[in-house]
Amino acid sequence: MNIKYKKFDKTLPDIELKNMAAGFDFYCRLDVSIEPGKIGVVPLNNAIEIPEGFVILLFSRSGTPSKKGLVLANGVGVWDPFYRGNDEEAVAQLMNITDKVVEIKKGERLIQGVLLRYETPIFKEVKN
Repeated sequence: MNIKYKKFDKTLPDIELKNMAAGFDFYCRLDVSIEPGKIGVVPLNNAIEIPEGFVILLFSRSGTPSKKGLVLANGVGVWDPFYRGNDEEAVAQLMNITDKVVEIKKGERLIQGVLLRYETPIFKEVKN
């Protein structure tokens, strides 16, 4: 399956799957500082044309909480197919769970995405 994407900063690496991994890493596009207990928004450098019937779920990379003290503020990010367009860059809302300022550097890999197929359910109300 070919998926179209746009990189905002061409100096950062391309999206790719490595070593048969289910997830693909996103590179932070900017330096960001997050105060203790606060949420910071980190741009992930890509707009992706997600095919209809698919979703990208965003997760912290396994080392992000233990090495950086950051967790996704919403637990799991949901990137729907309708969130597309030339300026629709993915972002991660990261919460600093430490008691110190956390510095994120451009090019760091903190978030990974997993592309999954889904079906749109039709809900029908019943009496019982």
